[in-house]
Amino acid sequence: MTERSFVPFLLEMLAPFLVWGAHFGAVYGINGIACARGLDAGASGPVGIAPASLAILGVSAAALVAVGWLLVRALRRAQAGRQHRAEGGSPGRDAVDFARWFAAAGAGAALIAVLWVTLPVLQVPACA
Repeated sequence: MTERSFVPFLLEMLAPFLVWGAHFGAVYGINGIACARGLDAGASGPVGIAPASLAILGVSAAALVAVGWLLVRALRRAQAGRQHRAEGGSPGRDAVDFARWFAAAGAGAALIAVLWVTLPVLQVPACA
């Protein structure tokens, strides 16, 4: 395997948290704008859900897909590294293995965080 510099490993480890942070900001931005402008006052969309809630659900779906992809990618890379080492590959790659497993754990945590932030959309009205 080729060695990479620190920056790609850092981005790989931070990517799930960056997706979650963008999702968090988008959810509260959409909700804040809808409530401040009165866009959801008695409005319901085509399926009986307020437009702001539909937008939040769309952003949440996109975030879940992105974080899910990051999780699968990180798990595959971590498993490939473990298999490479088990087959007699280059030892002493603890930092690389740590970065890959950290990325997988971070993606799992970000997946839960995205679901947690989205949960109130399904339970309470946007501007209640």
